[in-house]
Amino acid sequence: MMRRRYGPSWMQRCFNGFTRLSTDLLHAIIEEDISAKEAWDWLRNLFQDNKNSRAVALEHDFSHVKIRDFPNASAYCQQLKTLSGQLKSVGGPVIENRLVLQLVAGLTEAYKNLGTNIRQSKPLPPFTEACSSLRLEEKALAEIDDEAPAAMVVDHHDFDEPPLNQNTGNCNNHRGKHNH
Repeated sequence: MMRRRYGPSWMQRCFNGFTRLSTDLLHAIIEEDISAKEAWDWLRNLFQDNKNSRAVALEHDFSHVKIRDFPNASAYCQQLKTLSGQLKSVGGPVIENRLVLQLVAGLTEAYKNLGTNIRQSKPLPPFTEACSSLRLEEKALAEIDDEAPAAMVVDHHDFDEPPLNQNTGNCNNHRGKHNH
């Protein structure tokens, strides 16, 4: 029987995995006199026992993803795709249409027209196409914001009273009309 040799890359992955464990889990493994494989098997069983709980938590996260919580459309789409993959890994695959509809459900008012267009498409576009449309819309909205004129500063006078004039001589408060 040929003995399997674990090289440095396997050992590094093992070390990286252990460094990410909570202290409690790490102590539970270290206290036992077990091999690395047995430790991994123990951890796998522990996390697989929590599969249904994990699925419920992921389902909640997936259903509550909102674009406002992300710096840009790409990050928003990536999170939806990541959660979809995680749901699949716990036995709750997300079909493409649901992924697209969740993308639309998490949009803000600024993307209302895009959301309507996607939602009313028959059939729904693929997720990658919906994300592409979202990124293009994000870019268009950013360009509109860049072209918008600077906000005007308005002096807050009571508009029922005429403004105070320092020069009380030839004062004409009828702008545009000259009475000579």
